[in-house]
Amino acid sequence: MKNRKPLNPAVAIALVLLGVIVVGLSGYMLLIRPQGAQLKQIKADEAMQQQTLDAYNQKVAAARSAPKIRVALRSTASVCSSSPPMNAWWKFIAAGALQKLFINSSSSRYA
Repeated sequence: MKNRKPLNPAVAIALVLLGVIVVGLSGYMLLIRPQGAQLKQIKADEAMQQQTLDAYNQKVAAARSAPKIRVALRSTASVCSSSPPMNAWWKFIAAGALQKLFINSSSSRYA
């Protein structure tokens, strides 16, 4: 067997540093750099979604600023009573009788 000379400590440190640099660069190239393209795509999607959200918020603000529709309501006692007043039936019957009377008298006049 041959006897080896021990490495100079400066050369050993340089080799270790070179190995760390090579491992670091290869890790950057294989792991971190491809994620940059994906990050750009995610940021583009985020910007598009933010524009959509801003458009919806603008529509909501416009809808909230529109005047509210107010409806006048009558009392429910007169509108929703279970039976109409008795004089309403008499008015209905009287109107029908007058209409028949008017039709009969006008048709006989011009016949």
